[in-house]
Amino acid sequence: MNIIRYINKLMFVLVVSPMFSCESFLDERPDKSLVVPSTLEDFQTLLDNEVGVMNHGPALGLISSDEYYTSYQGWQGFITAIERNGYIWKKEIYEGFGGADWKVPYESVFYSNIVLEGLEKVTINEENQAWWNRLRGSALFYRSFAFYGLLDIYAPVYDPSSAATDWGIPIRLTADVNAPVFRESVDNGYRQIIEDLEEASNLLPERPDYLTRPSATACDALLARVYLVMGDYEQALQAAERSLGKMNDLIDYNLLDETAARPITGENVEVIFRNRMVSYSFANSPLVYVDPNIIGLYHENDLRKDIFFEKRGEGKYSFRGTYTGDLGLFSGLTTAELLLVKAECEVRAGKIIKANEALNQLLEKRYREGSFFPLDIQEEDDLLDQVFAERRKELVFRGSRWTDLRRLNKSGDLSETLTRELDGQVYTLPPNDPRYVLPIPPEEINVADIPQNPR
Repeated sequence: MNIIRYINKLMFVLVVSPMFSCESFLDERPDKSLVVPSTLEDFQTLLDNEVGVMNHGPALGLISSDEYYTSYQGWQGFITAIERNGYIWKKEIYEGFGGADWKVPYESVFYSNIVLEGLEKVTINEENQAWWNRLRGSALFYRSFAFYGLLDIYAPVYDPSSAATDWGIPIRLTADVNAPVFRESVDNGYRQIIEDLEEASNLLPERPDYLTRPSATACDALLARVYLVMGDYEQALQAAERSLGKMNDLIDYNLLDETAARPITGENVEVIFRNRMVSYSFANSPLVYVDPNIIGLYHENDLRKDIFFEKRGEGKYSFRGTYTGDLGLFSGLTTAELLLVKAECEVRAGKIIKANEALNQLLEKRYREGSFFPLDIQEEDDLLDQVFAERRKELVFRGSRWTDLRRLNKSGDLSETLTRELDGQVYTLPPNDPRYVLPIPPEEINVADIPQNPR
């Protein structure tokens, strides 16, 4: 069997066909007669299909965040209506055409379910048990990562008081395209992610063969991110510490070449799992600039300012500090993010010394050699503010800002109104506005008959 031919044909059905039809992705009927994967080699190849599918996630959160700005001319130059409308927080963003932010994660879910169901038909023996375990664990992780990305864009932020009744997303646990489609609650979605990641962690190796493949370390790192969003800081801290117990390396930014076009390579010691956002034109527009408020957060000896950004004129900077090593925007998991999760959770638990230690462990590698003085912030509110500032500085252009706005607006820790101006018109997004939940593509609503998000 030619598995590459299988992938090519399946990709045509899953990606090209929905682009040129009015059918819903969840309602698509891929022709499984093209070829049926059945061996461990087949399943491994499906999961290794990182280009455009397995290692990609939504970018709509970044499009709608306040990390960048553009001119009216630059905004008009955005290729898709989704970018233009998402930038100004319009209620209707698609103008009749859904984007990849919904389709690509569900393609990953579909592939993962094919593997999970196919593995049940494989005879397990002493020789293939470890590989079988790794494939099952990987499929569970990929599916969880996709579900998390979808919940972060298309569902309300997790609120313990309403998560059981808030509309989440369709949680597809089968590759059967005839199975009914309905939106699970937000709580059910997160519980499924946690359940799958806990199982996957016991099946996967501690470290991955390749950074595009899942590992037990990645499972704990994603659990830390999930629990943080849920406001379960005790569980988030435990997951972060488990992951850091396996991988805790940091890049010393003093050793990077500030003059390089891409100072940070994709194969670096901080990456636990490499994932990237789906591509949009705004990311490479010469008229898109980093928000000045972000630039103003960096101390003059903070090397991230020179590593992450390229000066494009007086007060204007473009972003270049992606951890993919190329033009793609990184949305994966790193040890640095885990230190920030740990710092936040320690503050919320009243453990001031440990929170300072976590921040200092990171910042020591980010400041010019000999210029960093360890933090010793004793007031909880001040220390929490410092954590949020470091999240903005460290996780810039990774989609984390949108996630943080959603969760912190809800708790009141960081409530603020976002503002944009184009051609003399001002657009605003108040805290907890319904537009913090992006609309599901209309074709999914029409064909799958699922409720749309109120806007």
